[in-house]
Amino acid sequence: MLKDKKELIELFLKNTGLTKEEIVQVIEEAEKECYKNIEKCKELIKQEEGRIQKEEAQEIKEREDKQSEKKSYIPQNVINKIPEEEIYFLEQAYLQKRGFSGVEKSASNVGKGLKKLIDRITERGEDYFKLTDPNKLVKYISKYTHSNGFPLSYTAWNNIDNETDLVKLYYLLALAMVKNDELSFWRWRIHIMESPEVWDYLVQRKTIEEKKNDG
Repeated sequence: MLKDKKELIELFLKNTGLTKEEIVQVIEEAEKECYKNIEKCKELIKQEEGRIQKEEAQEIKEREDKQSEKKSYIPQNVINKIPEEEIYFLEQAYLQKRGFSGVEKSASNVGKGLKKLIDRITERGEDYFKLTDPNKLVKYISKYTHSNGFPLSYTAWNNIDNETDLVKLYYLLALAMVKNDELSFWRWRIHIMESPEVWDYLVQRKTIEEKKNDG
């Protein structure tokens, strides 16, 4: 193995017809070219790192913008007082209040969130959503409407009492379980639970497109 430039020059002198000056010139030119290539590589690496940083910054900004947009209809003082998992439900209440979406769309959107809530409660080993007796489910709905402090009308209870569809009762129970006394959500939840015509949207059995087609 060669140890230094001197040994390299001596090797060239023995194996080529070049003079020492010519060999030195060749080596120096090769070194300059090598250093140029190294600088080019450094520049390319720097550019790639810059591109990656910009992309990461853009992704972070888009996530923050999306989150900010999602919460934009909810007053900040309300957001600060509620768990993150409840913001989704409250957002739908504010959208409904401000008239940005119909009750069917709002119920459908919240139904997706309720499905996750049902799954999470079931995974904890609680059997609410494994019950097959409608009467027991209605009792639990009554328990949670009372403990979470929102009254329902006689007509609403009559509709719930006569409901035999277990899936609808599961979703109504999950909605009743959400702990949130913010006024807009409080009113919106009562409206959903007192509107059996939107329960099919709540449990994802009807879509907005179907409604348009029916119309």
